[in-house]
Amino acid sequence: MRNFFFALFMLFSSNVIAEQIGVIKQIKGDVLLYKRLMEINDPIESGDVITTGATSFAKIELKDQTIVTLGPSSEFDFAQYKNSQGERDSLYNIIRGQVRIHVQKKTGPKEKINFKSGIVALGVRGTEFLVNAYQAANKATADVALVSGELAVEGQGIKPFRLQAGEYFNSNELIANGTSAVQKLNPEMLKKIKQDFMPNLQSATGALLGFGALVAAATSVIPDSKDQKEEKPTPIVEEKKKEAASLQTRHGEGFAYDLAKEPWDIRDNVMNFEENKKQNDCFYFFYKKLPGAGEEERFRRSRSCDDFDFDL
Repeated sequence: MRNFFFALFMLFSSNVIAEQIGVIKQIKGDVLLYKRLMEINDPIESGDVITTGATSFAKIELKDQTIVTLGPSSEFDFAQYKNSQGERDSLYNIIRGQVRIHVQKKTGPKEKINFKSGIVALGVRGTEFLVNAYQAANKATADVALVSGELAVEGQGIKPFRLQAGEYFNSNELIANGTSAVQKLNPEMLKKIKQDFMPNLQSATGALLGFGALVAAATSVIPDSKDQKEEKPTPIVEEKKKEAASLQTRHGEGFAYDLAKEPWDIRDNVMNFEENKKQNDCFYFFYKKLPGAGEEERFRRSRSCDDFDFDL
């Protein structure tokens, strides 16, 4: 009798093992699955929730050839993935952060592929689009831009409509103003976001920001992106002298960094400079005041290490 129940238990257990639905194809920095660091070729299963670190990136390819690219500080839930006899029924939750989605295989008449971000639900055909989920004025908001294909948009307080290629919206504006909040991307902006992620269209206080200026100031975090060659830049940090006696100080040319007082991103990059240089992964920081913003914001731009005149 004990053997019978044991066999029955084993049969039940084998039926509930999660199915592998995809694989990590590219990774940079810390990418976590339930606090476990992931590596290239690690499997993705239905129900997995993936998070990326503040300077991290991950590209995931699913069995149906859908590509999910996660930017820094992002969280993505592969909530449901079903593919019965070639018919897909999938649901994904964009919990926070910047995400690119490329559904390469067009959906059939009986297939359902849906993405949710807060109160916004996106129904997909064959599509490439970007979503940015974050908090603005203590409200969950989502910015969506469609590169190609078509998206069926709906949600609480949103009259269903279809987003066309080259259009974008902010969910809070969409709820407040209806489809008049849908904007068109000009060719230059469309070209730029094809190579990057969606920027925040609202500030932390809820003020709307100019899309064109945001795109122009954005810096790509996607590895191997082709950035136009410019004049040789010099790494820029906050222009203040550092105390040379600091216990955690790193010297550059003419100044020193007190790492305990630096912002986290500058501190991280200075501490990991030698390793980054080995991988030819160098960059510099600059400050810029965006339209509608109260204070200057810090941005990072990637460059080949050979472009710099001196090291940090």
